[in-house]
Formats: sequence, structure tokens, C-alpha cells
Amino acid sequence: MIKKSLTAAAVAASAFLFVLGGTSSAMAADNLVENGGFDAPGFDANGGEFWLGEDFGAWEMTGQKMTDEGPFKTMRVYYPAMGEPERAYGAPYVSGPWSVLTGGISQTIATVPDTVYSVTFDTRRAGWNPGVAEGWDRSNPGQVLIDGAPAYSFATPVDDSVLISAQSFVFKATGTSTVLTFDIPQLRAVGLDNVSVTEAPINDSPIMIPAIAGGIGIAALGAGSAFAISRKNKRAGQ
Repeated sequence: MIKKSLTAAAVAASAFLFVLGGTSSAMAADNLVENGGFDAPGFDANGGEFWLGEDFGAWEMTGQKMTDEGPFKTMRVYYPAMGEPERAYGAPYVSGPWSVLTGGISQTIATVPDTVYSVTFDTRRAGWNPGVAEGWDRSNPGQVLIDGAPAYSFATPVDDSVLISAQSFVFKATGTSTVLTFDIPQLRAVGLDNVSVTEAPINDSPIMIPAIAGGIGIAALGAGSAFAISRKNKRAGQ
């Protein structure tokens, strides 16, 4: 009876720890970036154009390229209600407004030192409709900086059949705040949308739960891990 009680307690304890792990992962899924979809109020101001020194929904315009005719705008937001020909150039609108960078934009987010974070975003060209919007050049380069240091390089899709390319990388925070910067090193146009920074899901590691009760803890660990993965998959599908 005592052995059965200890076994039940061990399984219950393991299950409890997994619930905590799952809850922690769910909380970590909160996006730390504000206006990552570039659809905050005011995206249509000045035809969607934003220049060096201006702000837009927590994004600060921090970089500007020069042309023979003078300074060039840092970012333009394309949105469905735009008039022609801009609407055609920017179409299609898969998830509402999206931005085109020709300079640099930055946002400061709250972080926890020594915590690993995942950065995801979509990069894209303009619409591909022949005769209407051929799109900007393929393989236009861009880079992401963390606290001013280059952390990730990317490029717009090369294949004509690909409009949007999902990008992701991880970094470890060194302070209570982190500056996230997207920069276009050349005078080129790079589409950007759906920017997200979330805490990396590392709380379900098996080493956090000891093997107890003659392997019962490990068995419970496997069941709990499958449960946690199932919960994450269900969330992702929503």
C-alpha cells in the first residue's frame, strides 16, 4: 500500500511539473514586439510613408539611404485601401498591411538576461501579377541586429512561385531590454511582416524531472512531454 501510494505520488508530482512546464511555455509564447504586423493606427498616414526620425507603433525609423536626388524614405506600409498604382504594386495582401524597408527600423523590447528568445518574421517581394506588379528585385538582402550587432542575414525570395519566405533565428539576451533592428544595407526594397519575438520553449527539458519510483517518473515524463507537445500543436493550429 505504501509503495503504491509513493508511486501515485511520484506520477502526480511529475504530472504537476509538466503542467507547470506547459503553462510556462504558453506564457512564453507572448509576442514581445509591438506592431509586428505593421497594422497599428496611422499606417495610412502620408500614404504609408515613414522617414528617418519618425515613429510608427513602437518602431523607430533609424536608418536612411541617400539617392542622387537626396534622402529616401525609410519604410512604406502597403495596405489594401491604397489607391492605384500603389495598391497594385503592393498586392496581394495576404495578412493585411505589410511594410517595405529601404532603410533601418528599430524597437526596444523587454527581456530577461541570459534567456534565449526566438525571432520570426516574413520577408517578401511585391505582387507578382505580370503586367500589374512584377515585384521588386529578387534576392534583395537584409539583416537583423541585436543591440547593434549583426545577428542574422536574409534575402527576399528568388523563385517566382514564392511570394513570402518565413525566417527565424534565436539569440540570448544580455540585459533587461534588447534593441531589435532590421536594416537594409543597400538602397533596395525588402518586404517585412509578422515580426515576433518570443521566449524559446526550453522549459520542457527532461533533465528538469528526476527519475523516481523505479522508472515511474521517466514514464510519466514521456507522457507529460507528449501532452505538452500536443498542447503546443493545438495552439499553433488555432
